[in-house]
Amino acid sequence: MIVILGASYAQGWTPACDGGLTFVNRGAPGEQSFEMLARFETDVVAENPATVLLWGYINDIFRSEEPDRDAVKQRARDSFIEMIRLSREHGIEPVLATEVTIRPKAGLKEGLAGLVGSITGKTGYQDRINAHV
Repeated sequence: MIVILGASYAQGWTPACDGGLTFVNRGAPGEQSFEMLARFETDVVAENPATVLLWGYINDIFRSEEPDRDAVKQRARDSFIEMIRLSREHGIEPVLATEVTIRPKAGLKEGLAGLVGSITGKTGYQDRINAHV
């Protein structure tokens, strides 16, 4: 059995597998890494899986602001380190995953928006998030 622990992107994923694997999806919309850690015992350890897919981190970055970003990133690291430790302590193989944002199609409109943004000192959503993932 594989438990998928993460936020909405994990919740919305249904693996297509005909290899006899069982998936238990424990995705919860909007969660950050520390919230995944808070429910690790009940949502992962209680299921006694062979593997846990820890799919998170981007919500930590998305919800952070520049003055606090380093502290938020450290809290996320600490949460993942603890989930890995708990996994191994219970004989569960941890697998880590995150995603990067996808850029819109390149075109004149997008190119001009990027140029204006760079001139005005603004960073696009994808660049801001992906720089920390």
